[in-house]
Amino acid sequence: MKRVFAVCLLLSLGAGAAQAQLASFPVWYSPAFGSGVGIFGTFGTGLNDDAKFGDSAPLAFGGHINIGVSAFKMWAGANYVNPKVDGVDNELSFGGNLGVGIYKGASSPVYVDLMVGAGYAKFGSGAFEEKVLNVPIAIPIAYGAALQGGTTVEVWVAPHLIWWNWSVGGGDSESDIGFGAGGGINVYSAMGIGGFVNADWSTTKFGGATESTTPFRLGAGLAWKFTVPSFSESRGLMGG
Repeated sequence: MKRVFAVCLLLSLGAGAAQAQLASFPVWYSPAFGSGVGIFGTFGTGLNDDAKFGDSAPLAFGGHINIGVSAFKMWAGANYVNPKVDGVDNELSFGGNLGVGIYKGASSPVYVDLMVGAGYAKFGSGAFEEKVLNVPIAIPIAYGAALQGGTTVEVWVAPHLIWWNWSVGGGDSESDIGFGAGGGINVYSAMGIGGFVNADWSTTKFGGATESTTPFRLGAGLAWKFTVPSFSESRGLMGG
């Protein structure tokens, strides 16, 4: 009975962890980031039952570094996740992505990118250790508006596919592909201080389940962006 309970618990953990690039944090991106470096502090949690670990909404705190050079953007970071489940320790999850600007409007502040990311999370130990690897592939689209005073406001959406691989106890693994959509608002002031709010929703079958899970997550954070003179100006591969 104890083993059955543990496996059921791991399945519930997986339902919450499998979809996110960083565990319990939505897929995040900044198509209009431009050239420079950004340091972000992040917070994430689940909003619906499928995004919870057990019966509780997890809490995730972490950060990432974002770099923009020419048509390319990349970030890497980590989250410290509290599943809020008795007997399951807090863990670190790791993730990042690489994006390329496909289009940047010459006369309108529209940005279209192609992004590929990866995330890894592990919960439990020994026979009840669960590992989840996910790879989101997205097409982020943004509208970036420059306000008076130098503040930039970026509204973006990103339909995406996610490939994930799941294993328990070091045994056989299984893989599947889901789909989803995310989006948010990123704000950068003229002094480089900013913040963001974002969310994502996705759906896939997980851990041999007969029905799809549909986690919905919320993220928020603070940012500090600064320019690097040697970095070339942001542009799109087509247009702009």
